[in-house]
Amino acid sequence: MVLSRNLHCQGARSAATALALAALLSFAGCSRAPLLVRGPFDLVTTPVSAPFAQPIVAAGPTWELTFEFDRPGDSHAADCLHVALVDAAGRRHTLVAPRLDRRGESMVCLIGALEPPVAGPTVSFTAIELSSDSPVRVEAVRGLSR
Repeated sequence: MVLSRNLHCQGARSAATALALAALLSFAGCSRAPLLVRGPFDLVTTPVSAPFAQPIVAAGPTWELTFEFDRPGDSHAADCLHVALVDAAGRRHTLVAPRLDRRGESMVCLIGALEPPVAGPTVSFTAIELSSDSPVRVEAVRGLSR
């Protein structure tokens, strides 16, 4: 009986450790993504375009874009953000129905796919276009594709 209980506790600890590690790696992915643009950007319904310092090559169809906010409460309006990546040919690719992943009071990740879809890993992006249904100030945008 004691051996069974010890194995059960070790299994629960292992599962908890694996869950904590997965959460930590997930956090590192969004928060440690490369810097795409530095603001601040005051966003409203009129789109603002910001060029990247260098083209970003897509590695896959899913994008993780991390928005850093400075003003209190602005991160709570992250679901009002509209994002499009602009490729080297000038085509806009909109982030469609992104999932929000809050990383504290001043950081929110938007995770989703681009529309129209990116064909292959050789597409490079040169700028980001941002707008918001609610006025917000974005301090920086980080991002990567998977």
